[in-house]
Amino acid sequence: MNIPKEKALIVKKFIDDHAIDTGYLYDWYQQSIDTTIPPVWTDEHIEEVSNDFYLIPKEIIDTLLY
Repeated sequence: MNIPKEKALIVKKFIDDHAIDTGYLYDWYQQSIDTTIPPVWTDEHIEEVSNDFYLIPKEIIDTLLY
């Protein structure tokens, strides 16, 4: 992809400022599941996805659009 450097730097800063880390994912996921059953996603799964992707909550993107 060929993006002008100035625009790429703006996007990179946005991602750096808003991407969530593994701690956020652990807390969010562990608070949102039924604790009486084993989780489908283990801490290792969360760490792996965090290493491979930038994760930005939908509400961050939605606030840009509305």
